[in-house]
Amino acid sequence: MSLDLASWPRRIYAELFLSGDWRPVGQHVLQLPDITIFRGTPNESDDPPPATCTFTLNDSADKGNGDYNPYSPVGQWYGQLTRNVPVRVGLEVGQDAFARTSASNWGTSPDNGVWSPRSTGNSVSGGEGRQSISLANTYDFSYLSTVDARDVDVSVSVTIDSISNIAGGALEPANILLRGQDLTHYYICRMAISASEVVTVEIRDVDFELLAGPVTLGTAYTGQQWRVRAQAEGRSLRFKAWPAAGAEPLDWDVIASDRTFYPSGWVGVRSGVALGNSNTKPIVFRYDNFELRLPRFEGETTRLVPDADSTMTLRTTSVRCSDITQRLSQGKSPVTSPMRRSIAANAVSNGVFAYYPAEDGRFTTSIAPGLSHEPMQVLYGVLSAKFGESEIFPGSLPLPEIGTTEFRATMPAHTVTGNYQWRSVMLIPGGQDDTAIFAYQLTTTGSASKWHVQLEQDGSLSVRAFSGGLAGGIILDDFGNAVTTDIPMYLQLSLSQNGANIDYELRYMTLGEGATAHIITSGTVNSQTLGAATLLDIIGGVPDSGFPGPNGAVVGHFSIGNSIAQLTAANVYFNSYDGETVYDRMTRLSEENGLPAFGDLYDDAEADDTMGPQRPDTLLNNVRECARTNHGILFSPKGDRTMAYRRLESLYDPEPLASLDHADGIFQPGFRPVNDDFNPRNDVTVQRRDGGSAQAVREDGPNNALDPGTADGAVGTYATTYQVNCETDDQAAYSAGWLLHLGTTDEPRFPEIPLELSSIELRDDPATQSALLDCGPGDALELVNLTKWGIYEPAVEMILGYTERFNTTYRHLITFNAVPAKPYTIGSLDDGSIRLDSGSSTLNEDLTDTETGVDVATSDPNDLWITTASNPGDFPFDVTMTGERVTVTAITGSSSPQTFTVTRSVNGVVKEHFAGEKVSLSDPYYVAR
Repeated sequence: MSLDLASWPRRIYAELFLSGDWRPVGQHVLQLPDITIFRGTPNESDDPPPATCTFTLNDSADKGNGDYNPYSPVGQWYGQLTRNVPVRVGLEVGQDAFARTSASNWGTSPDNGVWSPRSTGNSVSGGEGRQSISLANTYDFSYLSTVDARDVDVSVSVTIDSISNIAGGALEPANILLRGQDLTHYYICRMAISASEVVTVEIRDVDFELLAGPVTLGTAYTGQQWRVRAQAEGRSLRFKAWPAAGAEPLDWDVIASDRTFYPSGWVGVRSGVALGNSNTKPIVFRYDNFELRLPRFEGETTRLVPDADSTMTLRTTSVRCSDITQRLSQGKSPVTSPMRRSIAANAVSNGVFAYYPAEDGRFTTSIAPGLSHEPMQVLYGVLSAKFGESEIFPGSLPLPEIGTTEFRATMPAHTVTGNYQWRSVMLIPGGQDDTAIFAYQLTTTGSASKWHVQLEQDGSLSVRAFSGGLAGGIILDDFGNAVTTDIPMYLQLSLSQNGANIDYELRYMTLGEGATAHIITSGTVNSQTLGAATLLDIIGGVPDSGFPGPNGAVVGHFSIGNSIAQLTAANVYFNSYDGETVYDRMTRLSEENGLPAFGDLYDDAEADDTMGPQRPDTLLNNVRECARTNHGILFSPKGDRTMAYRRLESLYDPEPLASLDHADGIFQPGFRPVNDDFNPRNDVTVQRRDGGSAQAVREDGPNNALDPGTADGAVGTYATTYQVNCETDDQAAYSAGWLLHLGTTDEPRFPEIPLELSSIELRDDPATQSALLDCGPGDALELVNLTKWGIYEPAVEMILGYTERFNTTYRHLITFNAVPAKPYTIGSLDDGSIRLDSGSSTLNEDLTDTETGVDVATSDPNDLWITTASNPGDFPFDVTMTGERVTVTAITGSSSPQTFTVTRSVNGVVKEHFAGEKVSLSDPYYVAR
């Protein structure tokens, strides 16, 4: 590993996004107090706190000179340095200005070892690394073969020598290569310039398959120097490019996630000339200002405190930053229903120009708009409507029973396209009398000036079009439709000008029926025009004429747009996204709220938990509900201002990133195992939101719920209730079993694993330092040689979070918060490499501390062990007898008791044993939820 992690003091970077560009402030960060970063969770709590980063800036006359004081009007950033300024912090581990000369390669970088060329077209001169391409359909690259990195940030500047106009095929400057495995397998963050000088960026995997993009940038190529930045973190890859003379963009141009996940590899810089390019050859790509970074935090400023010493000489500003969840949790966040959130978020793409949710409170006198336009007003009958009455639609806040009220909305300005589509949710109870009247009415400027969707006496809905007003004659009167009362539905009327005629169609979709849309009626009104929509009326009867509205009719979420879309596209939010997967819900919620998409950092599982209906709640609560339902880990990435999530399935079978030996003296004070009653669960009830419940109780084995002293492992009842929002009751039962499994583990727990990277034991070990810096929530560390505490087996601990403290001199302390990873060792039943434990096996005899023939009794016939005769290829394997690990080389006997031939004391435990002691598999796999 040749990341520059052996150089001390640390080279840090800290940057604030001010005045449209990332501004370096790391040169003014004080040595004390430390830069302190907290990320993840401190324990097995359900909802993680926001990730935070704190540091202090020197704002004295010879440093910041008052620029960092948010209150000072003479400071450079006055009015800009406030809350929620984007910030990024990390370590600079490689820089190369190419200040050398090399004829056939890029030579040796100052920090990261030798640049290896793919071919002979690489050289260094004039303070630039050069790649010369002599043929079209050819590429070349240089790479740092000594670097083996997982989570890195790479940037470089590029100039294409003497070419401002691209001829024929594209040129591909400054393609960043990440996690290279060999000369043909690497991730490529690819920039390309077409013959029309359009710049695009994309990301491809190690087999050159497209992962994301191409995305077209807004700036054309004119021969100017460009700069690119690429980043890898877990499974996420990020890329951006911009003219080097301008400001670096705040956000990434393209983000990808690769499920195959190459965990580490070298980094490189690639140049390419596409097929068909006719520019004069050779084409020389000139590179400068190469940087290699390790991101540690990206977020937003949340607290700025200016201060000074007693002499007013040392002026400082302490800065506290948090991830995006801090902002989302502040104040009383609005509770928005899934329907309102989705309809409003997709209004532009669906052509919706007017929207009235009708989720108003009980004493409202109008219907507030869901978009930026005027409300829907009451014409009459305001006391008849019962607002906030019905909760029949799970994706909505309570909706009104319309009664005899009539509401009218003047249509806002919009583009007339010849198409209108009106939608609403509706439930009309059956059994109405013959006088019940209900109608939706759209008024237009066309010759067919009024359109009705109307309740008929038989409980069906009809479409009617009128010319010249209601008295001007009925053009269409369509009866004989299916009865639609007693059906909670999402109703849609589509109108389209088709030459001289108007096509119409009335559809509905029922609550809970899935994606099926039913056509009520459709047809054509000949020789009429549609014109422009001017009014929308909701008519709940005509009380002055003795025609009341239908009793108990519920309506809401009226929208009208100027484009036609399939009703199936609306089904998911009509049904409140029932059955949506965890990641789909998280991603959709982010997109609907204008936030960056969720980071898919470590997840390679194909299966996914499905959620129950999304309920009206805040964005953050809805996201956290997804995490609680799936039992994964919600956290923030190191290199992006978004949220990330590791599903439970991605935590299975963790491979430790590093093995840490206690005998090496690398652990700091505070490192010790803790055996306490933190978060025990041996009686778990899982309640499915608005559904059934499931209970799981452990009545034998470790930490069981029996009264203490009555049985081995009995600790008494630790009961807990847990709410999830899964799609089915079966999922709740699986959750109960999983939580019981986690809550009764008896593996050693090291809640704090403190490691000082600048210690003598670690400072000259960049490979271990790099692995520790890669560690994030859900990763694992192996701890060995723990006999000081009587632990004779390696302990694998899963990281939930960490606190990191470093400064500009010789301190870099990381304290990991961890739990045992053993419960996450999950196998598939059709995987021939896994072993399941026998649950009822005990010693059938007393043993000396050296005896190698062991008789084992099994009370349950289904728990008998395999024999050497039946499964010769499955030997040897290890079992544990009351803390002593032994290797089983043979088993004979097809009924209980069976005779084991073993090698004793393989973990260093030497002891006698007695009949009745439990015999169990040393490294069992567990069955997942």
